[in-house]
Amino acid sequence: MDFAPSADARVPVAEKMKPLKAQGYTPISYVLELAAKDVAREGALNRSVVLVSDGKETCDGDPCAVAKALAAADAKLVVHTIGFGVDAATKYQLQCIAKNARGKYFSASSTDELAGALNTAAAEPAPKIEKMVIKKKKAVLGSLRINHLEKFHIQHKVLNAETGEKVDWMGEKKNPIQLKPGIYNVTFNKDVWKSVVVEGGKETVLEPGVLKFTLASSQGIHILDAETGEKRAYAHSRATRVALIPSTYSITFGKTEWPNIEITPGQVTILKPGKLVLKDSEKGKHRKIYTQAGTYASFVDSHNNERLLPPGKYSLDVGDGQRAEFEIKEGADMEVELQ
Repeated sequence: MDFAPSADARVPVAEKMKPLKAQGYTPISYVLELAAKDVAREGALNRSVVLVSDGKETCDGDPCAVAKALAAADAKLVVHTIGFGVDAATKYQLQCIAKNARGKYFSASSTDELAGALNTAAAEPAPKIEKMVIKKKKAVLGSLRINHLEKFHIQHKVLNAETGEKVDWMGEKKNPIQLKPGIYNVTFNKDVWKSVVVEGGKETVLEPGVLKFTLASSQGIHILDAETGEKRAYAHSRATRVALIPSTYSITFGKTEWPNIEITPGQVTILKPGKLVLKDSEKGKHRKIYTQAGTYASFVDSHNNERLLPPGKYSLDVGDGQRAEFEIKEGADMEVELQ
């Protein structure tokens, strides 16, 4: 659909939006490229794109690097960004996009604030660009530091955001590191901290959060991105502390989920799962555990008579089509004896 005044475009745009269904992913890099192509067809002296997002990039590409490349290719393009109730990592990424595409970043946490931010961004005048030719000096290196890295005992790859090439790595005994000014991606377990800007003569500091479990089984606990459901990290009985990019996660114990765990910069979030302990007079019986909603959660038997579970109400298959209800409390054991 071509661009038109809001009074003319409102109804057809709303009609086209009705069948759309959110899938849980945030393809910022992709939509930036699409928007830049759309506005490039306009004959206006200045072309503006307003990007609104409630989450960080969850697809391929680094949006800050994409914004920088688009702005370099089109001197008339300006990209403003609005963070709608975003976490620290997402705010950092959206600020990077705006800074590298001649725009401004706005924050909103309510419908009224979002409407105000949209109106302000839409009316924002294009920056005046004055050109001059200077001789380039030798680039001054910047530094990158990850706070509390000595506590995490993992290696982080540092990648060039525009090419994906590994340029360095960081670890307990290699922190901070010196880098050329640019935009980088830093790996955290299976996740990637994107849009990390390093400036010459300055230090960029990443402040991850920590998720700690009071109990973890040898079978392991999966840590998933709450928005996409993709695995981001893993904890087990020998590694109960995990460094994470500040965001919201879901934690799975087998088939059960502990949802919406918020990880904040520099803070330790402690989860205390409970434990079901079965004492069964019938040896070799495979007893299924169900959630309060009736879905399968896990099992216990005479060889695996203990099972970690998130707090909540459950039921246990006790045979003959019967289920016994029980509750798991945070950090507590629940002993069930079948006679």
